[in-house]
Amino acid sequence: MEQEWQTDWKEPVVIVPKTAHYSWFRAASLLGIGKKNLVRVDVDEEFSMVPSALDAVLNDCLQHKRPIWQIVTVVGTTEFGSVDPVHEIVGVRDGFAKRGLYAPIHVDGAYGGYFATMFAKGASSAESDADQSSFAETTSQDTQPALGYHFASEPWLRDAFHGIRGADSITVDPHKAGYTPYGAGAIVLKHGFLKDLVAETAPYCLDREDTTQVGSSSPQLGKFILEGSKPGAVAAAVWFSHRLIPLNQDGYGRQLSILCRIARVFDQLVSQRSNVFSLFRPHTNIVGLMARKAGITRKSQLNDLNEHLAVRFGVQEVSSIQSYDYLISRTTIAPDSACVSSDVYLNTLTDDVEQLTILRLVFMNRWVEGKDFAGQTYLKDFLDTLEKEVTDYVVAVD
Repeated sequence: MEQEWQTDWKEPVVIVPKTAHYSWFRAASLLGIGKKNLVRVDVDEEFSMVPSALDAVLNDCLQHKRPIWQIVTVVGTTEFGSVDPVHEIVGVRDGFAKRGLYAPIHVDGAYGGYFATMFAKGASSAESDADQSSFAETTSQDTQPALGYHFASEPWLRDAFHGIRGADSITVDPHKAGYTPYGAGAIVLKHGFLKDLVAETAPYCLDREDTTQVGSSSPQLGKFILEGSKPGAVAAAVWFSHRLIPLNQDGYGRQLSILCRIARVFDQLVSQRSNVFSLFRPHTNIVGLMARKAGITRKSQLNDLNEHLAVRFGVQEVSSIQSYDYLISRTTIAPDSACVSSDVYLNTLTDDVEQLTILRLVFMNRWVEGKDFAGQTYLKDFLDTLEKEVTDYVVAVD
């Protein structure tokens, strides 16, 4: 190639946001390009890719003539539920295309792909700009802050999901926000000829005819997937779920918009507490929290407190699911993350850790807004329970 094109070989890159799922690093190794050629783009305080940072990366690739395999953007990160401004990213890419830089965009919608249904017109709902009534699911007055959650006030989210049409491919996992069993997954390619890159026909298959042609009533999907063969039960489950619950504002969109609103309501409740705080404004149905306590002066002490809470509210060996009061998960973020750098409290602590532990709450059940036997909402009861654990916790002193 160097002789043919009279130029030095430049290693290709895959461009991802710093919030990219860990599987992208695994894929970089499997594809042979190496993790060092996975270029990470900065994200903002809400864990969204910064378009200007992508512009700088693409400009560097253009100047150094480095080929780009693809740009990865995320709608709903698995850890934080954050959404990249896909529409702006497409605009940046298109600008460089005019300058001769080819860079296809892949949308990682594994977690958040289903949230696009919040903006899909249903049979009985008007266009969501004009009619947001399906998003204003009834909630008792004492649990819903005046802020509420109204997508009309978040037009960029709609634009981000509409921006997917400018991408070249997207992946979606129905077992997440689709509420279906593990094993089902989907990838959609704008350019159908790309599937031929992995196409292989198995000569021992029962089909006597090639059913992979466009328009075939029974396509032989095994030819185009890496596994070759897959069970059809999970695919049937997804089909049935979609028939039962439409992929629009009347179906999945209604359920998911309610969960997004609950996340915002909960986030507002957190802002009224002293011993817990949110790290970012939720875009979807995931809230990231940290607990704090007087006497903590180092980030390692803060980690110890939040790790303690992660164990208290994490997965345990129990006799039945009813043994749990609440169940949450945890993850980590880098101390130099934008949301950390902009937080006044965190900046008062000595920086002595490589990762910060955060508590991760995923709202998948709309009934969490219900009330317990004492008449208090579960949202408030969880915060009361969490703060009691913080109060009882003893900060270790060196």
